[in-house]
Amino acid sequence: MDARGGDSAERLNLSFYSDSPDNMIQNSQPRVLCVLVAGLVNVSLWPLAPVRGQQVTEVAGYTLADYAEQIQSEDRVIRLRAARSLAPFGDAAGDLLLESLDHQDAAVRFIAAENLGRLGGDPLEEAVGRLCELAEDESSHAVRLAASFALCRHGLDDMHLPFLIETLDYPERGMACTAAFLIGEIGPDAKAAQRALEKAFEANRPGARGGDYHLGGAAQNALRKIRGVSPAG
Repeated sequence: MDARGGDSAERLNLSFYSDSPDNMIQNSQPRVLCVLVAGLVNVSLWPLAPVRGQQVTEVAGYTLADYAEQIQSEDRVIRLRAARSLAPFGDAAGDLLLESLDHQDAAVRFIAAENLGRLGGDPLEEAVGRLCELAEDESSHAVRLAASFALCRHGLDDMHLPFLIETLDYPERGMACTAAFLIGEIGPDAKAAQRALEKAFEANRPGARGGDYHLGGAAQNALRKIRGVSPAG
């Protein structure tokens, strides 16, 4: 099966700029994660979704071996596109995702950690040790978020959900929105975050003085996912 296609609807809209995913700002569309490369090129940074129950041999015309080569490219656009294309390969991408947790590019590490959280299963199990290290690595707040998300998906939410919750108050709105989005992706297991999300929504709902409607929307979406409410509900 060839898993082609664009971005899923369930994404948060952020920009990564310069050399680090910690330098984030919010764009105008609140559900598409993007990276601003060299100040000029927008590349979707949010990973493609895993494909369940089917063996994927190509994504966008490239094999897993192709992406393993591309992820080491000196061209940042190429390596980030490669990193975000690994999840549809499922468990077959596990070793490459684990290796990517040590990539020199923090944005690649971010994508790899988030991918592992979505994949779960054996790839996530094998990565727990390294993810725990990244969750404490103060050199990149964004990578810590992705690692904490993955560990929450592994059932370690008591230990790692608090960091995601704390980041809802982060001064950079992109980082706070990322935290809200990832909390929502954890789902009902993130019930402990509801009060903080409610607070973030109330302070940032449309019309709130000094609020940021992007963060308000991200918090509202997260609450819906935790409570199992459809967007129209």
